[in-house]
Amino acid sequence: MNNVFDLFSKSEVEIIRLIIVSPGISSTYLQEALSLDQPHVSRVLKRLLSKGCIRRVRSECTGKRYMYRYYIDPANGVKMTYPFIDFEIDTLLASSSNRHGSFYRLLAAFFDLDNETLAVLLGFMQDLYSARVGSSSNMSMSVSTDMSFPSATNQLRRRNRLSAFCFRYFSRFRDDR
Repeated sequence: MNNVFDLFSKSEVEIIRLIIVSPGISSTYLQEALSLDQPHVSRVLKRLLSKGCIRRVRSECTGKRYMYRYYIDPANGVKMTYPFIDFEIDTLLASSSNRHGSFYRLLAAFFDLDNETLAVLLGFMQDLYSARVGSSSNMSMSVSTDMSFPSATNQLRRRNRLSAFCFRYFSRFRDDR
């Protein structure tokens, strides 16, 4: 099976990620966010439209002008974009060979956490480990630990459930301000 990233250029991947994060963004926003010139962004958007990954919707503006807003195409583009969503996180964990890489910098940042926050994080990691080895009912009731998800769609659903569980776990310890 081909890697989905072989099908797209670096610019296409960056634009798809931004459209996933901010549906309905304009090409002007893409240009500013990615520091790319207008002709390049226009060419990339045209290629993505022809591949069926995105769609554009005409949006009225003041005066005689109009702009296009870009979305992931629900027909077939969504399936093609699932792997982009967590690619950076998975890459961070998989390619941690540089001692100044993001993963090690994240671990170093844990050293600066206050003791209370570090205790919460440690408790979470212990619960996570217990759920993975099957000795904890705390997390296993809330989150499926089945690792046999065959499709990207199921993997995304699982990752979303885990993300929501993590948010709920840590929100118990936030100060209500």
